[in-house]
Amino acid sequence: GSTVINGGVITAIRDNLLMKWADQVDKHIFDEKLYFSNCKNIENNLLVRQQYKNFEIASASSQVLVDAAIEKNFKTRKINRALINCKNHNNCPFGCTSGAKQSLDLNYHKKILKLGGQINSNKKVLKIEVENDRASKLIIFDKIKNKTFEKKINNLILACGPTQTPKLLLKNKIIKKCSPLEFNLNFKVLASYKNDMGGNQSTLLTHHINEFENDGAIFMTSNYIKPVIASYLENF
Repeated sequence: GSTVINGGVITAIRDNLLMKWADQVDKHIFDEKLYFSNCKNIENNLLVRQQYKNFEIASASSQVLVDAAIEKNFKTRKINRALINCKNHNNCPFGCTSGAKQSLDLNYHKKILKLGGQINSNKKVLKIEVENDRASKLIIFDKIKNKTFEKKINNLILACGPTQTPKLLLKNKIIKKCSPLEFNLNFKVLASYKNDMGGNQSTLLTHHINEFENDGAIFMTSNYIKPVIASYLENF
């Protein structure tokens, strides 16, 4: 998901939830050991480092969250991130300037190409066509060749961020036309502080509040510059 791409945040599903799955799902379908094995493969591919597991200094925004959690006696957890020698410039969501973030172009994109897959850039999806309640075809504009072409699809995953994903869904009336759909939703609360929080001398997200993890919710924070906030508010 975009959290891995933009922030390099690596969080595995917790043991107690996996035990629930193991009890409810056929063992032939769900294998707890296989899950952890795959997690380890992903972490190795992304070169996840333990520096943030034992990271005592929180990011500027995470410190606010940790302080609030201590006051409420809520559980918090330090997180792992796919970083090497982070310089704390807080450019994670819009382009790491120090090269610390182990972005997908350094690992998984290379594997996709090696396996014969394709990565297409300089293209724009103009329309998503639907047939029998399923997204079946993309109408794509090639910016380099300056022409439009069609691409048949079996499955469609939209991970275009908080601005372009809803635009595509609304423009093509996907929610009304397609069934079933699956969503990974985030609820954002925007906080403005009177004093400078020092976000530009920090990094993105070092801690979660995981008090309510068994209910399916974790809380995390991010420092954002004004243009990024503007993109979030575009629908309003």
